Amino acid sequence: MSLVSAIVPCRNEAAHIERFCISVITQHLPEGWDLEVLSADGQSDDGTRVLLNRLAAADPRFVVIDNPQRIVSCGLNRAI
Repeated sequence: MSLVSAIVPCRNEAAHIERFCISVITQHLPEGWDLEVLSADGQSDDGTRVLLNRLAAADPRFVVIDNPQRIVSCGLNRAI
């Protein structure tokens, strides 16, 4: 099996993050491929982290990563 990792740095994206993550995870992939979504949350204070944790609890393909530096490039590096 091959794995595709979608890395999503985010901070205060509660209005859009759930719809975005579901859109990514429902993409059609060729036979034998799987997808994971790595969300690097930059200390959101608008409920983004709650939504991400709910997605991760319901589906193991969602992984929430802490990005305490709140900088997109740092979130990308942590996820990689």
